[in-house]
Order: sequence, then C-alpha cells, then structure tokens
Amino acid sequence: MDQKPKISPLARGLALLISVVVAAVGIWAIFTEYAPGGSTRFGVTPPIFGVQATQYGFILVLLSLLPLLLFFKTSNQVAIYGSALGALIVISIFYLVYF
Repeated sequence: MDQKPKISPLARGLALLISVVVAAVGIWAIFTEYAPGGSTRFGVTPPIFGVQATQYGFILVLLSLLPLLLFFKTSNQVAIYGSALGALIVISIFYLVYF
C-alpha cells in the first residue's frame, strides 16, 4: 500500500474546522435562500436571493468536502475520491450555470 506522510493533528483540526464552517455557510444559504454580498478588488458584489442562493449553497457544501481528503489513509484513496469529488464539483457548477 502506498502510505501518505503523517499529517499533524493541528492541520487535521484546521481542515475539519474549515470544512464545517464552509458547509454551515452553504447550508445556511440553502435554507434561507440568501447569500450576502461581498467586497472584491473590482467593487462590491450584490447579495444573492432565491434559486441562485440555493445553487451557491449547494456548491459550497460540495466544496466543503475537499479539506476532508486529509483524513483518508492512503494516497490512492485520496486520488480516487478527490478525482470523483472534483468531477462532481465541476459537473454541478456547469449544470447549475447553463441549465
């Protein structure tokens, strides 16, 4: 088996915390159908309402699964599940944007 190098408990804890926070924001956007605006270097982005906020929340929930790849035992598992998750994210983004 191809073993991954050891990852510190602090890094695993931070990855778990990031995952929980991003998933919570996504779930909040899904249930409230509201996503707050933000500030970028190009200006202020307006808040998102309705179906677009639900789609945004769905994408955030999928993205929150990425940091959890640190918890797999072997690099082969990370490659398989990471590729599947990446393909699912890309497919869902294109589906939600174009359909």
